This record gives sequence, C-alpha cells and structure tokens, in this order.
Amino acid sequence: PHCSHCLLLWTLWAACSHGAMDECIDESGRPQRCMPEFVNAAFNVTVVATNTCGSPPEEYCVQTGVTGVTKSCHICDGGDPRNHHGADFLTDYNTQPDTTWWQSQTMLAGIQYPNSINLTLHLGKAFDITYVRLKFHTSRPESFIIYKRTSEDGPWIPYQYYSGSCEKTYSKINRVFIRTGEDEQQTLCTDEFSDISPLTGGNVAFSTLEGRPSAYNFDNSPVLQDWVTATDIRVTLNRLNTFGDEVFNDPKVLKSYYYAISDFAVGGRCKCNGHASECVKNERSKLVCNCKHNTEGPDCNVCKPFYNDRPWRRATADNASECLPCNCNGKSAECYFDPELYRATGHGGHCRNCADNTDGPNCERCLDNYYRDSSGQRCISCSCNPVGSLSTQCDNTGRCSCKPGVMGDKCDRCQPGFHTLTVAGCRPCSCNPAGSTQECDVHTGRCQCKENVDGFNCDRCKLGYFNLDPQNPQGCTPCFCFQHSTVCESADGYSIHKVTSTFDRDEEGWMGQQRDSSSIPVQWSPTTREISLISEDYFPIYFVAPEKFLGDQLLSYGQNLTLNFRIQRHDARLSAEDVVLEGAGHRVAVPLIAQGNSYPGEETQTFVFRLHDTTDYPWRPTMKHADFQKLLHNLTSVMIRGTYSARSAGYLDNVSLMTARRGSGTPARWVERCTCPQGYVGQHCEQCDLRYRRSQPELGRFSSCEPCNCNGHSDTCDPVTGMCNCQHNTAGMSCERCKDGFYGDSTVGSSSDCKPCPCPAGATCAVVPRTKEVVCTNCPTGTTGKRCELCDDGFFGDPLGENGPVRACRACSCNNNIDPNAVGNCNRESGECLKCIYNTAGVFCDRCKEGFYGDARAANVADKCKPCSCSPYGTVDRKTTCSQVTGQCQCLPHVINRDCSACEPGFYNLQSGKGCERCNCNPIGSTNGQCDIVSGQCECQPGVTGQHCERCEVNFFGFSSSGCKPCDCDPEGSDSAQCKEDGRCQCRPGFVGARCDMCEENYFYNRSTPGCQQCPNCYSLVRDKVNQQRQRLHDLQNLIDNLDNTENTVSDKSFEDRLKEAEKTIMDLLEEAQASKEVDKGLLDRLNNINKTLNNQWNRLQNIKNTVDNTGTQADRARNRVRDAENLISTAREELDKAKEAISKVDIKIPTTSGDPNNMTLLAEEARKLSEKHKADADQIEKIAKDANDTSTKAYNMLKKALNGENKTSSDIDDLNRKYVEAKDLAKNLEKQAAKVQAEAEEAGNKALKIYANLTSLPPIDTKTLADEAQKIKKEATDLDKLIDKTEEEYNDLREDLRGKETEVRKLLEKGKTEQQTADQLLARADAAKALAEEAAKKGISTFQEAQDILNNLRDFDKRVNDNKTAAEDAMRRIPEINATINEANEKTRRAEAALGNAAADAKEAKTKAEEAEKIANDVQKGSAKTKADAEKAFEDTMKLDGEVNNMMDQLTAAEKELEKKKAEADADMMMAAMASDNAKEAEGNARKAKNAVRTVLSTINELLSQLGNIDKVDLSKLNRIENALKDAKDKMAGSELDRKLKELNDIAKSQEDMISDYDRQIQDIRKDIANLNDIKNTLPEGCFNTPSLERP
Repeated sequence: PHCSHCLLLWTLWAACSHGAMDECIDESGRPQRCMPEFVNAAFNVTVVATNTCGSPPEEYCVQTGVTGVTKSCHICDGGDPRNHHGADFLTDYNTQPDTTWWQSQTMLAGIQYPNSINLTLHLGKAFDITYVRLKFHTSRPESFIIYKRTSEDGPWIPYQYYSGSCEKTYSKINRVFIRTGEDEQQTLCTDEFSDISPLTGGNVAFSTLEGRPSAYNFDNSPVLQDWVTATDIRVTLNRLNTFGDEVFNDPKVLKSYYYAISDFAVGGRCKCNGHASECVKNERSKLVCNCKHNTEGPDCNVCKPFYNDRPWRRATADNASECLPCNCNGKSAECYFDPELYRATGHGGHCRNCADNTDGPNCERCLDNYYRDSSGQRCISCSCNPVGSLSTQCDNTGRCSCKPGVMGDKCDRCQPGFHTLTVAGCRPCSCNPAGSTQECDVHTGRCQCKENVDGFNCDRCKLGYFNLDPQNPQGCTPCFCFQHSTVCESADGYSIHKVTSTFDRDEEGWMGQQRDSSSIPVQWSPTTREISLISEDYFPIYFVAPEKFLGDQLLSYGQNLTLNFRIQRHDARLSAEDVVLEGAGHRVAVPLIAQGNSYPGEETQTFVFRLHDTTDYPWRPTMKHADFQKLLHNLTSVMIRGTYSARSAGYLDNVSLMTARRGSGTPARWVERCTCPQGYVGQHCEQCDLRYRRSQPELGRFSSCEPCNCNGHSDTCDPVTGMCNCQHNTAGMSCERCKDGFYGDSTVGSSSDCKPCPCPAGATCAVVPRTKEVVCTNCPTGTTGKRCELCDDGFFGDPLGENGPVRACRACSCNNNIDPNAVGNCNRESGECLKCIYNTAGVFCDRCKEGFYGDARAANVADKCKPCSCSPYGTVDRKTTCSQVTGQCQCLPHVINRDCSACEPGFYNLQSGKGCERCNCNPIGSTNGQCDIVSGQCECQPGVTGQHCERCEVNFFGFSSSGCKPCDCDPEGSDSAQCKEDGRCQCRPGFVGARCDMCEENYFYNRSTPGCQQCPNCYSLVRDKVNQQRQRLHDLQNLIDNLDNTENTVSDKSFEDRLKEAEKTIMDLLEEAQASKEVDKGLLDRLNNINKTLNNQWNRLQNIKNTVDNTGTQADRARNRVRDAENLISTAREELDKAKEAISKVDIKIPTTSGDPNNMTLLAEEARKLSEKHKADADQIEKIAKDANDTSTKAYNMLKKALNGENKTSSDIDDLNRKYVEAKDLAKNLEKQAAKVQAEAEEAGNKALKIYANLTSLPPIDTKTLADEAQKIKKEATDLDKLIDKTEEEYNDLREDLRGKETEVRKLLEKGKTEQQTADQLLARADAAKALAEEAAKKGISTFQEAQDILNNLRDFDKRVNDNKTAAEDAMRRIPEINATINEANEKTRRAEAALGNAAADAKEAKTKAEEAEKIANDVQKGSAKTKADAEKAFEDTMKLDGEVNNMMDQLTAAEKELEKKKAEADADMMMAAMASDNAKEAEGNARKAKNAVRTVLSTINELLSQLGNIDKVDLSKLNRIENALKDAKDKMAGSELDRKLKELNDIAKSQEDMISDYDRQIQDIRKDIANLNDIKNTLPEGCFNTPSLERP
C-alpha cells in the first residue's frame, strides 16, 4: 500500500507538470511553462561506493533463512568480469533473468553497525526529484539514510530515515505526520522497509512529496520546490538485518550477511524552473538547461541581461513568468532590477549608462543642463553662457533664459541696441536713430552708423555730406556743389514739391517709344483716367515722360519716383531696363521689381524708386553719386516700360517725382547750401568769382575756376568764357599775342609791346627769331615774298611794275587742266600754262593733244580728251589720229563706226586690212542676208546649209524661202533616209506610203520579225473578194457614167435586174464594212485609251526630265559663276600685285626746275584710284561669289524639293513601266483575243491601281490588306491560342510591374516641368538683359565707326598713301574669305549632284520594294500569320512600354539638364537673380545677421581655444575602451558574412537575368513553332491521297 501511495503522488505531480514534451510557446505564440521530460536521472550514472567486495576476492554465501541448511556460497572477485559486483551495476539496465547487482564485503570483514557504507550518486546538475528507488538483491537493511545535496559543494541534507529502531538509531520518532503549517522540509523516519523479509528483491521507494501538505499546491510552494531540488543523492547503509545468529561468529553465517543492491533509480526532471523543455551539455560537457523566456543560468534561474523589467519567477501552469526587456528607449543595452521602482511603477528595469546624454530609469529624459534636439533622438548640451543667462538649464528648444539686454539661444550676445555683456546684463546703446542702425559694438558701445554718417553715437554727417535724415537709408545726402566743394549744409527757404501726372483730363504730354526709337501716341481712358500702351510683339514699348519731368531735377536726388502700374496678362518677363533715366551723357536703368517692389499683375500696384546710387537700390550701371547728381542736373529722358509680352497692354497712372522749390510749406531739408572755396560763389558754387574764369569752359558749371591771366593788358575777363578784355593791340584768351597787323612780344606786359606791320593792307607779319627780321605773312591772294612783292605760284603779273606797267597778280587760266598740287604750272609773268594734264595742250591747255579728241574745257575730267583708239584693220594707212572734235577715224571701204572697228551690214572680213567684203547670201535660203563678220557664214533657214545658204541639208527636201523640210522616212520601211524631190521615200518590198511606214494590202507588221510579212492564204480570199467588189463598183460606176453616152438601148427588165444586182452588191459591201467597222472601232477605242494613258505618263516623265534638266542648268550656271569668281579673284590678285609694286616705287622729290609736274601727286592719285578699283573689284568678287552661293543654294533647294516627291516619282516610273509592258502584251495578242481585250484591260487597270496605291505609300507598307487577309484564316491557328495567352499574361504582369514606375516617372516629369517654368522666367530676364547688351554693343560699334571716320578724315597726305596701301592689303586678306564662300558654293553643288545621283537609285529601290510587297502579300494569303502577328504584337507592346518608360526617363533627364542649364544661364546674370530674389530690407537684415553670426563664430572659436588651452590630461583608459569597442565592431562586421550575403544577392540577380533570357528564348521558340506550323500547313496537299484503310482484311 505504501508503494502504491508513492506512485499516486508521483503521477499527480507529473500530471501537474503537463508532461515533458510541452513547448515553451503555445500555438498563439505566447510563452507558456515548459519542462524537460521525466527521466531516471541515475541511469548509467556512475555511483561512488565506499565499500565493494572482490578486492581481494572473497567468498560470500546466500542467505536462505533456514537454520542448519547448507548455504550456497560464491566468490566475489573484482578482477573477474563474471564474478565482480561493482557500483556500476547499480544504475545499469537490468532484466529479470539476468540480474546484476552491487555487493559489499560481508559481515566477516566487519561490515556492520556502527560501520556504514555510502553510495553517492552525482547527477551533474540540479534536478527536481520525484522519487528515489532502491531494489535490494539481499534483504533490506535494518537502518539506512537517504541524503541530498542542492549544490555540488553544499552540505548533505537528510532526505529520509529508514530504520526498525528510529529512536534508538537516529533519535527520530517513528512514522510522524506533517501537519499543515509545520515545517515541510523536516526529515521523517519510518520502519516500513526495515523488515528482513523478503531475503531478496525487496524494494524501497522514497517519494519526495509524500506526506507533505503543500504537495497539491506545488507551484505556489517555494519550500517544496527547494525540497525536491537535488544535485547529488547519497544512500548511507548503517545496519544489516540479521536473524541474530551472527552472535556465534560462525564464518559461514557471517559470510551470509552483506549489502547487495541490484538497482538504484532516481525519478525526476532536469531543474529548469519551467523555462526550458530540455537540458543539453555545454562546451564543457556539463548538463545545462536550454533556457527560454529570456532566462539564463544552469537552472534558468536568472533573467538575461537587459531583461529585468520584473523579478525572476518560476513558471507556473497559469503564468510563464517570462523575463521582460527593460525599456531604455534605445539609449542603453544595460539595466538592473530595481525593487523600489518595481513597487512604484510595476516596471523594475532600471537602465544604466544611458547614451546621448540621457538619464532616468528608462533613459527617458535629458541630463541636467541638456535638452533634446529636434529629431528627439539625442540630448545636446544647453551651453548657456554663465554670464548672460539666468540659469544653466535651457528649455526644450535649447533656448536659455537671458538677462536684460541679452539675446541668443545661449544668452551669449547683446541684443541690438545693447552692448558690453556683464553679470548684470547688457547696457543700452545711445545711438542717434537718424544716423545709425540702432546697433552698436557689443564690446565698446560704438554705434553702427549709416553709410554717410560718422561719430561715436552716429550724430553727424561725414565730410562731404549733409542733412542727417532718419528716412535716408544712407543717413546723409552727398554734397553736390558742382564738385567744387565738400562742405555744405541744408538750405533754408525750400519746401517739398511734387511733379505729378494724374491723367484726369488727358495724357498730359506722355508719349510711347518703340524699339527703333520711333514715337507712338499713348491711349488715354476717360473712365479709368489712365494711359496705356499695347505691343503686337515681344519687343517692349516705353512710356516717355513730358518736359515737366525733365531738365534740372537736381533737387530730386535721394527722393522717390512713384507710379501706379498694371498689366493686362500675368505673364510678364521683366528686364534690366524697366525704368530708364538719361541725362548729361549718362544712362541708368533699374528693373521694375527692384527696391522691394513686387511683380506687376492685373491689379494696379504702386512702384517706388529712390533716386540715388547705393548698392541697396541697384541702378545699373553703377555710378558715383556725383555722376548721378550730374545726370539729374540735366535730365533729358524718363522712360517707363509699358509692355512685357506680345499682344498685351500696360497701364500707367499717378506718376509723381518728389522735388523741392523756394517758398513756404513743409521744409525740404535735402536742398544744399555750399560753403565755396576761393574763386567760387553761388548757393551750389556754380559761378566763378570776380577775377576768375573757367579753366575748361566746355564743361560749363562743372569746370574749375582759375584766376584771370591777361599778361598786363587787361584787368578783367569773362567769367564764363575766360576771355580777357585785351588792350594795347593784343589779342587771345590771355592777351598772349599781338593783334593781326601788329608784331611784337605781348607777354612783356607793357603798352608798347605790339607795333604795326610794314606790309600791304590786310597782311600780317611775324618776326624771325634768329635774325629778328620782320616778314609779311598772310599776303593778299596771289602775292608772296617778304613784303608781298612777288606773284605767287599759279599767278602772273608785275605788282611792282619792274618790267613795265604795274599789273596786279591774277590767277593763271589753264581750264582746270593742271595739277593744283604741282609747282610751276604757268609762267609768272605771261601766264602761259606749262604743265597741261588730261591729254590737253595749248597756251591755256584749251585743246586736245594729237591722237586725242574731246572738249578740253569740260568741267568733268571724264568728258575731257579721250584717245582716238582707231582700229588698225579698218583705218586708212593704219592712222592713229582722228578728228579732235568728233573723234571720227578715216575708215576703209564698207567699214563703219567712229573707230572703224566694224563692217557694214552684209559685209565681213575686217581683218583683211583692205576693207570689208560682201556676204552674197542666197536670198531664198538665208534669213536676213547677214553673215558672220569673221567667217562669212550666212544665217540659213531651217534645213538649209552651205556658206551662202544655197542648198538643203542631207535628208531634207523642198528648198524654199521657208527652208527645207525633213524627209522623215521610216527607217524600217525605207531603203534610205533621203527622199525624192517631192518628199516621197523609196520603200522596201511590202511597204507603201509617202514615208514607207505602212504595209501594203495583204501584208501585216510583226514586231518580232523585221519588215512587212505576207498574210496567211486565208486572207487572200478576203482580198480577192474585196477586189471583186471593187471591180463591181468600178463597173457600176462605168455603167452609170456611160448611161448618157451609150448608144445601146437597155431594156427596162434588163436594167432593173442589173440595178437590183448592183443594189444587193452594195448592201453586202455595206454590211461587211459595218461589221468590220464595229470590230475595228472597239479595237481602236481600246488602243486609244491605252495610247492616252501612255501619253499622260510620257508627259509626266518629260516634266520630271525637264525638272532634272533645269536643276542641272542651275548647277552649271552656279559652276560658271564660281569660275567667273575665280577669274575675278585672279585678276584682283594681279591688280593688287601691281598696286604693291606701284606703291613701292613712290618717290617724293622736291622739284628743282620748272619742268614736268612732281610725280608725287600723280603716284598718289594713281594709288588712290588703284585702291578704289581694287575695292570695287573685291566688292564685285564678293557679290559674284554671293550670287554663286545663292544660285547653288537655290539649285540645292530645287533638288531637295524634287527629291521630297521621291516616293511618288518612283511610283509613277514603276506604273509607266508596268503599263508599257501591259500595252505591249495587249498589242501582241490583239488578233487572237479581240473579244477579251476590254476585260483584260480592266483587270490590268485594277491591278495597276492596287500596285499604285501600294507604291504611293512607300516606304511604309500598308498592312491593313495583310491584316484583312490574315483575319480570314484566323481559325486555322487555334492550336496556338494557349501559347499566345501565356505570353499575354507575362506581358500584362510586366506592364503592371512597370505601371508604378511609370507613375513615379510622370510625377518627377511634372515636377521637372514646374521647375522648368520657373527657370524659363529667369531665362527670359537673362534674354532681355542679353538683348539690351547686344543693342549697347551695336551702339558702341557705331560710335567707334564714327570716330574712326573722323580720324580718317584728319589724316594728312602721307597717311592717306599708307591708308591706300592698307586698303589694298585688306582686299588681299579678304580673298581667303571669298575663297571660303566659293568653296561652300562648290560643296553645295556637289551635294546637289550627289542627291540627284541618288534619285534614280532610290526610284529603283522603291520599285524593288513594291515587287517585294506584292510577293509578301501573296505569301500571306497562302499561310496563317495572325497568330504570329499576335505574339509579336505582345512582345512589341512589352518593348514599347519599356521604351516609353525609358523615353520618359530620358525626358526627365533632359528636363533636369535643361533646367540646370537654364539655371546656370540665369545664375550667370547675378544682378537679375539678386533682384528677383532679394529686396533692400532683406539684404540689410541678412547683412546684420551675417555680421552677428561672424561675431558668434569668433566667440565660439575663442572659447574652444581657451578650453583647448586648459586641457591637462587625456583619459587614456577611455581611449582604449573606444579602441576596443571599435575593434569589436569590426570583428562583428567581419563575422556578419557581408561578402557571402553580397554574393548571394549577386547570384539572385544573375538568376533573374537568366530567367529573363529564358523568357526571351521561349518567345523566340514560340515564333519558330508558329513559322514551322505555317510551313507544314503550306506543304500539306488540298486532299488526302492513297490513304491506307484503318482495318485490314
């Protein structure tokens, strides 16, 4: 009963444990209790026994229990495997027939109380022990104890006492019961298993939980849980059971008492506290739990690190009590269990070593004096300035709490308007608000002044400035004072005034100005009271201000120009010149959006422009304030851009210009009053003082003043012009010379400095410095000499009467036929001309030289004397003279013209030198009796030949006044091409007709056989019949003709019969003729239709040929012009060489005699003419080259136009060829198939129309017909539908995969387009700026050209010669450019020829394609192509979709590149970009922020430097830890097998590529299968032949 009770408890506890095979996670994934399987922990585990028999061998006897009976004895020998009984038999596997046991020595060896034996079992790990069972091979001991140990080095604790004498042996009460509440770990003693019987096989079973009240609530009893835990079990055998006969000390009796145990079993589970389902051996072969539920330890008895959120507990059936992770918010991997925290919050995980400057049990807050950054991931040091902050702790944004006057997130700088950071805060600045930015130096307190203000507190203007004004961004206004003074102050007596235009009544004088500076009227609206301009194109139109806004507007400097403006459409593209000011040689402009103005829109906005020159108000180009004031002082134009886009209007209203005027009102303090230096007076120092004058009068008021210097001949001078009021016969600006008619040195300063000249009236004189001789200058016209006593060169007379009476000097009269630059043109006394030019002669050069003729007195040089140029062949005696008046030469007989250079009409052979001979042309055969002037060949009528036109040409006839006619004999039917006089040709046999172009009767023409062939014999019958009828008709005619003349009388009956017979014959002939006519008519109609078609096509071919010929003619003409240009270039080169040679020979010498004129002038004139000629030649060459180029371009364009119709032309040519063949075939078959001609012609026409339709659509082939034919045989390909469906599904899948990518790409493209629009606006501004720059460049070039022209006009004579030489060299340099133009024309001609050459080849290719298309169509009709087309379409759609995505990506890339390009172009114009994005206020604020930022950075750097200087020692241990951590990280990275993973990814990618390739291969296989099926189908016969029978007999 006790054994059964133990087994019941064991079964109950095992049932409560849910079995050993439960997993640690249930089906829902939730943790649950799990335990290792229930095992015999002692099985095959070595037991250590303190006593074992067999060493040395000894005898033992088996106890029978019967006295006097001989006992069976055996030997126990430890060295004999068959007779040893070691301790390893305690835990081995036993069977009933083959029992093994452990055995001790016998009582004979002293084994008996008080000696004991220990059997120790080491389990190797803690187990939850359920029972301990011992099976004895002998009788059970009288007393023994079971011990346990809970750790390998712990004390032995009694588990159970077994004794028949509990109190005597163990001092324990026998069979005590444990009551509830008592110590359930107390050890009990029982005599239940101490009886001597049975003598063998007795069991002892110890249940660890039997009799313990909490056994039924084991999960909640830590006492019992510890009670059943054991790592070692020991059995101590204290006393043997005997029958009492041992007292006799009989050896055999003593040998029968010993301990022997056959089985030692320990039932239990590996102790894992419900957190593991198995125990395994570790690397040291020690048994440990395979822990789950985030536990660890040999018995899963502790939580893993970082899983300490609640205390460790043993798992129960209701709760797995798994260890939970600590919540450190990702800032720590270490924590510990905090009981106090657990009691307070229910979470005991307390984090340690929090990262990123965090703190708290869960690293949930920042350390003191730290704050969390915007990402919320880490904490940053507050870094509050200890001097400027109230506390070192900042708020959650990092801002510190600052002291008064202190600012900054760290309270490290003074607020604007404060300075000197101290523990009390910052002190306020004492800055003048009108002259400062209200900020001062944070260290010194010195105020930050406006640009033109000075002083510690910014309370005074800088030198050269005045009017400290809070509204002025620069503080003070620069002094103008016409640049004569830098000291000024505000003037009194001036008030504010505005020049305005409100357009209440009319346009108030405003005008519009176009791009070409032309003026147009503005439109005034009486309803809106505003003016407007409308532009038809992109080029802007400007509003131009009237006179009241112009003139002296100096008092507007620094003030505002205000206007209201709007536009019709919101698509304005602004430029750099929206508002333009001009004056004093200056021009400035500004965009509409500058100075803080917004973009113009459809609503009226106010735009304000300040008129001064700071960087905040960017008038361009940048100029000094003095130049800006000078511009306003003489303002000549104010222009406001009115239009900003094509076909859009701009509207202007309420224009006002702030200025000042004298009078009462609001004071205008910006008007200056200058303190002038010496020599200047006036409010603006605009006048020179007395005794002062302008040093540069042309500068006006801007010229400096200097003291008057009149060399003692005047006390005053004009203050404006500076001219002295000279006295004492002096003159000049400073009286620096004597007055005309006086001589002397006026700079001496006395009143007698200048004396009268000893010269004729009106002459002046001068003193020769070396000889002090007075010489007359500026003598009267025509006189010269020291005292004007001689006639000048070119004059004659005797002014002093030395050779007779006094004769005044008069100009020589040479009729303008002398060189005015030459010396000695006439005799100074007689006036005879000595150096006549222009081929003239005579005393006054009034007649022509010998061999010249004309009017020597003509005013025009070209009309003067010209050479006779008589022809030596036509002049009598080859004379070279002619009539000086008419120029007529003396001519030989029948020679005409002034120079005897031509024969009379009807004469020739001028070169004979004997006069001209008569032509003697035939009056009938010639056209007009004229002949060639050299050969004498007459001009003949058509078909006429001979020098005198006296006979017909070969193969012509009929000599007459209209010429000869061609014989035109048929080459096949005539013997020769020459005809008779009557024009009839000599025919070959079988041919008849005037041209021998017809076959005679009963002959026919066959193209395959030359000549006329005789008809078959059957036609002879017809011929004979016809001849008979003809003969009858002839006889009838004779009968009728002879009716009146016959002498025979015909009876009525006879006449009637003959008449009826004749009538019948006529009717028969008529019927036969009509029948033939009908047949012939049908044939003729068909032939006529075919002939018309051929004629039409032939005409089209002729038109094409003419076009090609015209193109060739144009190309030839271009080549001729190119050759002419080359000839002209060669001529120009030769002329230029001559010019160089002539220039090199220029020899300027002073004439020493009165001989021929100086050749200097002649050479200069010749050089000038030669240069002009070269220039003209070069211009002509350039013009010819340009014409050649234009002609070539025109020819090229014509060819392109012809080639554009290439497909149509090719189609027409093919159509002609086809119709020609058809017509030829029809002609051959006319006789055999007359009845079928019409049907065949219609069929041929339909076929021609089909082919023509196909040809007109080449190169793309119309596949509609192919698709229709394929549709008819669609049912034949049903076996391939499954393959098509599969391919289509793959295509759909691919399309779905690409659809997301396509959407993303479209979004990116839309984004790119949006950004591109922004870039387009910037680009538009850049374009406008570029256009203005180009216009300015053009103006600059024009100005430079004008200056160059003025400079050239001022060249002297020698310089002109050099210029002529330079012009010639320039012409030479232009030759390569002309050659380049000619080469370009040649290249275009070559391309035209190449294109023309390709036309025929392209036409041939088009014909070939047409034939191939027809063949393909026939093949398609024979086979099934629909399935193949569907498969290819699926594949093509896939590729097309992929291509569309790629195209969209390319478009996006192109858009981005274009955007980057446009941005780069827009960025290049820094001024426009700055004005489009910034305004004046933002720039000022940014500048201040930048300055403060620089100061902050400098301060931070200083602090860092100071901290670096205070570093004493580096913590090397931390560095070592960091280095070790880095090394561990590298090791982990190396152990993460990144290379292997990367290789796996590459393999996966390669496998995907292989799959794609396999798909492509499958598609190709499908196509091949389709093609094979089509081929098989096409080769199958229409029906089955020789089909074998299914059943054999």
